[in-house]
Amino acid sequence: MEERIGGKIFDPHGYDDDPIDPELLAKANAAFAELNSREPEYNPADLPERFRDDLVGTEFEHVYREAEERRRRDREAPSSPNGGVKE
Repeated sequence: MEERIGGKIFDPHGYDDDPIDPELLAKANAAFAELNSREPEYNPADLPERFRDDLVGTEFEHVYREAEERRRRDREAPSSPNGGVKE
């Protein structure tokens, strides 16, 4: 039975019934290695937010928003000389 987690659907049975041909797998790995060796043609920060995080638009979006808010507060907080340790 399929299970829905974070807006994604997972099948616990998997799809390992048909093994992948080793020759095809080697070709795919070579193609991915070549692709990953290239410099990106875009700045990831220029992408819309919905493409930057898989949690946006799911039931876990509040976790993402809270983490972003903490990061924003941490960046804006003045740094203390003792690294924020209370004496």
